[in-house]
Amino acid sequence: MRVSTLVVIGSVVFWEGMVVMWDIAVEERVYQRLADEVFFRILDGRYRLGMRFPSILTFAKEAGTSPETVRKAIKILKSEKLLNKTPHGYFITDNKLSVQNYKTAYIAKAEQKYYQSMQKIREDIYE
Repeated sequence: MRVSTLVVIGSVVFWEGMVVMWDIAVEERVYQRLADEVFFRILDGRYRLGMRFPSILTFAKEAGTSPETVRKAIKILKSEKLLNKTPHGYFITDNKLSVQNYKTAYIAKAEQKYYQSMQKIREDIYE
């Protein structure tokens, strides 16, 4: 009787020495990354506080994504008070506190991912 070998190393599954699948979780959506990119552009001054935000179609073309993805990113940015909708379009907030709050939340989320990754590495090393 032949015994087959299944080995899991990190996020890769091997069967008889061949990679059979990657166990990669996609946790962050494109629209969240797009919202974060807008935030970074606010931080580095490319988007100034109070500035008019590009139209959905213009931004979608610039970002190389669909208008629906941009709409979802805008929804996040509006909920976080980084974008305001007016009859004349969307505008970057002029509220520095909203930017600071998003920054604090972003850093907390990044730290949490870092600590989770470190825990996973420790588990993989000691298994």
